[in-house]
Amino acid sequence: PAPVDPGPARRIGVAVFGGGDSMACLDLVLSGAGGRSVHAVTVDHGLRAEARAEAVAVAAFCAARGISHDTLQWHWDGTGNLQARARDARYRLIGEWAGVRALDVVMLGHTADDVAESLLLRLRRAPGCDGLAEMPRRFARHGVAWARPLLDLSRAALRDHLRDRAIDWSDDPSNDDPRYDRARARRVLAALAPMGAGVEALSATARHLRQASTALDHYADEEAARRATADRGDLLLDLTPPLPAEIARRLVAAALRWVSGRGDGPRQAGLDTLAASPTPCGMRTLHGCLLSA
Repeated sequence: PAPVDPGPARRIGVAVFGGGDSMACLDLVLSGAGGRSVHAVTVDHGLRAEARAEAVAVAAFCAARGISHDTLQWHWDGTGNLQARARDARYRLIGEWAGVRALDVVMLGHTADDVAESLLLRLRRAPGCDGLAEMPRRFARHGVAWARPLLDLSRAALRDHLRDRAIDWSDDPSNDDPRYDRARARRVLAALAPMGAGVEALSATARHLRQASTALDHYADEEAARRATADRGDLLLDLTPPLPAEIARRLVAAALRWVSGRGDGPRQAGLDTLAASPTPCGMRTLHGCLLSA
């Protein structure tokens, strides 16, 4: 793998948890930093006894290379979905850390394997193009810029890189625990590989879907400029002449986000129900909004 080019960023953060993906990300960022300031962070969720030792190992790696490292603590209160709560906590804690350190970007070690696994996991919800698209390579959350520079690389390639560089890493046993969805997705991917539908094929499919989604957004924006009018808190959409179904769906979804003030979009099932009756009589509600034709 080539060193990671941080672009215009001068102060770079890297989320490192001791696993092969994040350790390779840190090493590749350091290789491409070119004198820029690099800072590493680990979140200890307090869920595994080994996590503390893994954070200490990451700290030692960073100290040997003369870069700062911080370990942040989070404890689950036993409510909600554990994996979702832990993921949200990671972003929040790292976002706060990045803000204090005035970082320009935080790098994440997601790989092509993560993209393929996510596509499989989302299939069960029968989402549209957006739901199956590759995760964003750059995005903003909690007032922080984030980047995923390794999405074109496989987990295996990154581990080969670490072996070549004599860099140790730790494997989280939960990654192979069949109680977790992502571990089951990895097994499915391994079964699909002999059919040519493994990580490389599914991650490429997700990348193409991201490109298609971007193109659809472009044309939906053009139609919004022609067909949408704000009126005292309402949003009026002129859907005549009829639009292609996917463009109309995007216009309605964007309108619902705008009126509701929510960052998330409406569920696909709700949009499908609405699309089945595009000119309803009377009124209906969706995503906290009142719709009428």
